[in-house]
Amino acid sequence: MNNQYLLSISKGADAVTNIVALKKYGQDESVKIKESSRAVCASYNLLKVVNYLDSNIDDFHRAAIALAENQISQNNLVSTQVFDMATDFERILLNISASFYTLINQQSKAISADFGRESIEHKRWLEFKDKLRENFECYDTLWQIRSYIEHESMPDIKHSVQIKIGSQVDISVDVEKILSNNHLSGRKKRRHSRSSSGSYISAIAIFNEALEISNLIAGFIAVTRSNTFETQANTLIDLRKEFSLEPSDSVALVDESELPSPAAGKLNLNLFNLPLPWAQRLVELTAAGRANDWIGGANS
Repeated sequence: MNNQYLLSISKGADAVTNIVALKKYGQDESVKIKESSRAVCASYNLLKVVNYLDSNIDDFHRAAIALAENQISQNNLVSTQVFDMATDFERILLNISASFYTLINQQSKAISADFGRESIEHKRWLEFKDKLRENFECYDTLWQIRSYIEHESMPDIKHSVQIKIGSQVDISVDVEKILSNNHLSGRKKRRHSRSSSGSYISAIAIFNEALEISNLIAGFIAVTRSNTFETQANTLIDLRKEFSLEPSDSVALVDESELPSPAAGKLNLNLFNLPLPWAQRLVELTAAGRANDWIGGANS
């Protein structure tokens, strides 16, 4: 392996891309940086479904706001608008319930595969998961919705907008048919039946709880796996500090043999991009998780 140059890549004025060679590294230093990057990427991959769930919930909030704005500005929505919005909410409901289900199952399988079913990490995950289920009604509700969509059809969705000072919008899901779904376990049916009243429940309340669960799971993942990435993540973060780089700057390694000569007239680099934003996110999640009694106490 040749020597490697650390580059910063940023946007300049008039859509110009600025590329600055920050430092030249030998083989050992280059290998350390690349291995640190791979460790960070491997750990961050387990957070991708968390990010997808969060994005789906953001989509729902944007759609709810758009509904309220249209209702307030027009006072009455035409049938095509109502149909389009209903279709949009159905799509988002499917995405959220499916990504929530995938997040739980993916973490269960990953922890079992990486640490073993008899490991303390797996035992902590099962205890943590049970705690989420007992404290957040949305856990079983989203599970029920996903199962109903898979085996039956889309549940009925209705909306309400209160046009007054401090206008409010709510999107509700009919759970009556969901609870009668034969594919649900008795425990899930009984738990939801005890804690809800009426046929419809607020989707906004469900998804706000789902966002809390998503953040807690992200913290649990980071704390549980911190020994596989924490040192490596800080290695990358230290590069940003050493060269006083902006958060928006990209950072990459490039082989010195690929650096163009001044007379080349063009730039065609094979870059090894460093995942500095992911490293920062993992370190922040780890710190927040350790400070959380649900997570830090369980993993001490």
